Amino acid sequence: ALNNPDNALCVEFTDLFIALARADGIPARELDGYAYTSNTDIRPLSFDGTILHAWPEYYDPMVGWVMIDPTWQNTTGGVDYFSKLDLNHFVFVTKGYSSTRPNTASQATVAFSTANFEPHSEVSLQVNAPNQVFAGFPADYTATLVNKGSTDLLPSTMTLNSGQVQVVGNPTLITTEIPPFGHQVYSYKLRTRNFWESYNDNLILTFGQKQVSQPLLVRPFFAFRFFPLLIIAVILIMLGSYIFILKRHISNPPVNGPGYPVK
Repeated sequence: ALNNPDNALCVEFTDLFIALARADGIPARELDGYAYTSNTDIRPLSFDGTILHAWPEYYDPMVGWVMIDPTWQNTTGGVDYFSKLDLNHFVFVTKGYSSTRPNTASQATVAFSTANFEPHSEVSLQVNAPNQVFAGFPADYTATLVNKGSTDLLPSTMTLNSGQVQVVGNPTLITTEIPPFGHQVYSYKLRTRNFWESYNDNLILTFGQKQVSQPLLVRPFFAFRFFPLLIIAVILIMLGSYIFILKRHISNPPVNGPGYPVK
């Protein structure tokens, strides 16, 4: 691939990348499978006429295994495999699970379903909020929108409603487009009107025809069990500080103060 790149095929590009990556201490391995492209100039064809392709992947400790295609990177003049989701490569065989027993071609089988693909939409809403909040103080609330369907989830509106708790800002958000099996997290901020309020409320999150609810307990901060302990701790700290200052004052009287002899 280095000496004669014009005649190098995908296997040579893959071997070269793996060798260079491993030489620099980066784990890398070969993937074999099917790659789709509408460009006939870079469409991979094996010698027996079947559409097969080889490409590598390297390991990033922050994100895991990342697939790239140095063959197409060369022939297309540059393809971004690092910040975009690649839906054109389908892996049949992953080499490198064992360094002593690699998979052979006879161990790989491919089967296609006979059922027709029927696109369907399925949405899941997940809520994450505290069950109880302090009256008058803000509380963070997150909603996770999950696309469990087989088609893209197009942008729409998601609304958070409640009986008495206030939603800081706009309670209606515009969601982003979510691919199949993808998800997106959205943040809300809640607060009550007064510090002494006490009541039970219910948060209702709505997206299209999907709706979930979560009960919410609102109590003033002095009604929670740890508040008496906090008051006792503050009193003890103040009493301790007073005793400490008094002892220092007694043990170190002023030199020329009223009622004291001049030294």
